Amino acid sequence: MVDIARATGISKAGLYYHFPKKQDLLAAIINLAHDILERDVQKALVDSRDDEDALRRIIHTHARLITREDDAAYAVLAVQEMRSLLPEDRAQIAGRKRAYLAIIRERLESLAAAGRLDGIDPTVATHTLSGMVLWLSNWYRPNGRLPDEEVAGQIARLAVNAVLPNGSS
Repeated sequence: MVDIARATGISKAGLYYHFPKKQDLLAAIINLAHDILERDVQKALVDSRDDEDALRRIIHTHARLITREDDAAYAVLAVQEMRSLLPEDRAQIAGRKRAYLAIIRERLESLAAAGRLDGIDPTVATHTLSGMVLWLSNWYRPNGRLPDEEVAGQIARLAVNAVLPNGSS
């Protein structure tokens, strides 16, 4: 907390006034990551053409959040530090995760109803696609061989091709 106070120019007492416990600050950061994800996904979906395009945009947007240098730290914390939260914060954020997964699942259920998922269960696909994106935080490094936008695009293409083997991707 001392390092954070110093880096932000806020007194340690001021930081503790807003965040009495370290877990409160962590919950605020993880909630910020969800705020950014929700905002960016909603923006990406505004002019999506169909469920396949929407699914691609959701996955690309999430992958881009993890690879985007200015937001990556929030995303990594949201993935790797859930266990450090207080139970009530963990439950609240888990609800946000379920709501996000429901956005993916809705697209997949619609694609399944249209006979496009080729027998793949929408719930299995939802969690698998989400896992593909979340795994980025374990291996992606900025300034790597591929630019961040290219990595996000490839993840989105892989994801859509995985669940829509006869898709137009």
